[in-house]
Amino acid sequence: MAWSRLEPGFSQHVKRLKSGPIASWLWVCAIDFCTLHGTDGFVDSVALAGLCPSLRPAERKRAIKVLVDVGSFEERDGGVYVHGYLDHNPSKAQVEKDRAASRTRYDRWRERRQASDGDPNGAANAVANAVYNGAAATPTVGQSFGQSVIPSERERAAPPSGDASQGDGEPGAERHTARRVRL
Repeated sequence: MAWSRLEPGFSQHVKRLKSGPIASWLWVCAIDFCTLHGTDGFVDSVALAGLCPSLRPAERKRAIKVLVDVGSFEERDGGVYVHGYLDHNPSKAQVEKDRAASRTRYDRWRERRQASDGDPNGAANAVANAVYNGAAATPTVGQSFGQSVIPSERERAAPPSGDASQGDGEPGAERHTARRVRL
């Protein structure tokens, strides 16, 4: 995906201040159109009509005239050219070249990873397989303070909380032998 690039402070540029909010929004929409469709700054007259559908034809015509007058648009046969578009945004050819390079880089990375692991999901499996007895794979509050969430031998051997065979039968005795509960 390509990104439209607007220079920081573009909204304070003298062309934006002279053209006003409606024409400035049409200019931003034109830049977005050029980036989306890879037109290298050209917007044909049919597309101009659809950039800001809420504008009435007379308002759109006035906004285009203002943008031409301040130098943001250049009139061309069949449409307008966004002045300086290629100074701030990559051309369609450059975007395609970058995408191909990125795709090649990713493919090489994936091939190296699969060759070294043999299993493309090896890292995730290693984490999942290291979990002991269903404990959480992510740190819990107990682990944050240095306490283990893996039950000790004594805790695994203790009967569940509330069992009649534990403690001395006094109320609340089960509190001292209850297992830790994961949060």
